[in-house]
Amino acid sequence: MNPFESLIGQSEQKRKMAAEVRKAGFGRAMHTEQYSSYHTEGEKVADHYRFVYYVLTSIILDRNPQELKLLPVEYKDALRDLDPSVKRTVKEFPTLMRYIVMTHDIAKQPESLTINPKLFTLPEGEDSGSLAGRYAARRQAIEAEIAAMEVKRKELQTQEKAAKKDPQKLAPLKAEREALAADIESKKNEIAMATRKLYDDLLASGMGSKAINERYGLGAGFHLHEKASADMIRQMDIPDDLKTLLSKLAEDHVTPLNAFSDLTVEDKRGRNKDGSYKKSEERACGELFRDNYKGYSDVEVRLSTAMAALDILGSVPKGGKPDLTVVRRMIAGRREGFVMDGVDGDFPEAFKEYMAANHPELVGKDLAKADQSERDAYRQAKETVERSLRDKYVRIYAEAAARE
Repeated sequence: MNPFESLIGQSEQKRKMAAEVRKAGFGRAMHTEQYSSYHTEGEKVADHYRFVYYVLTSIILDRNPQELKLLPVEYKDALRDLDPSVKRTVKEFPTLMRYIVMTHDIAKQPESLTINPKLFTLPEGEDSGSLAGRYAARRQAIEAEIAAMEVKRKELQTQEKAAKKDPQKLAPLKAEREALAADIESKKNEIAMATRKLYDDLLASGMGSKAINERYGLGAGFHLHEKASADMIRQMDIPDDLKTLLSKLAEDHVTPLNAFSDLTVEDKRGRNKDGSYKKSEERACGELFRDNYKGYSDVEVRLSTAMAALDILGSVPKGGKPDLTVVRRMIAGRREGFVMDGVDGDFPEAFKEYMAANHPELVGKDLAKADQSERDAYRQAKETVERSLRDKYVRIYAEAAARE
């Protein structure tokens, strides 16, 4: 058993942990608005947590997903089909997983709430004197100012290029352009603040965050909340090892969503001129796993994967369908990364031994001077050794996974 599981299961440590979580503002977080296109499970952060804990407890108690009344049908199906390795992790570390869940979004508090201005739409026929109508008019005026500034900035860029060999002319042009850029950012920030004020004013008028989202398109967001949550955990008076683990998992809990997204995997696979992929999805996921999880222990990876799955199953996006593709890719990436590491490490010596035993005539041969049959034999030898090593490490991984 992981030592943290027994540590935080102790009554004294539970009380201390609960006190630190309260001090960090857990209650304020639970009452913060969160309704958006990504979170329609309820209007508050507490609704997201309720969903996550419901799924977590269902796994721990090994309940039949089809009997869970609060879960939509699509979520019951997703939970039923969830990778068994994730369920094993949750069952092995039930207390630890509860605290990982409890702290992962603790920074989602009122002062960190952001509202994306780009999502705002003013319904046709809305009174220009309404809160949203006045905001729209003010925003339109600010955006007109920004547009004029952007034109001026492009003019200055053109003048800078023309004056690049004349330092005396270049310096003031550059200074003017930089000052203008700062003014543009200030105006954009003015829009952002006005949008947040509109959101707060609409809430104060009696509208709920769901109604605001449906009427005006505005939804609650929390920029870099994962880093802020990790920082808050680091300030807690809890054992250092536990603090390090919880902060690490809070900070990385959105990593799977980004690292194994369709766009990231597509980019990693690359395309040949004929449109075919340069790499398999499995290979791309293995490389992405190695890129993003260097220095992670096996237990940390398992806990991170489980948290990603719980987060997805605890979030109901518009459309209401959970997508665990990133979890599947992370699990496949972990396996492929292990196999790739094993193959890369063993290949030089294994290939040397294979060539000495099967193609001694090619040992030390300059392939640039070899004929086609010799080059083919060399290529086939590489493929044979790589395939043999892959089979070896796939088997080793499967045996290790079965013991988890």
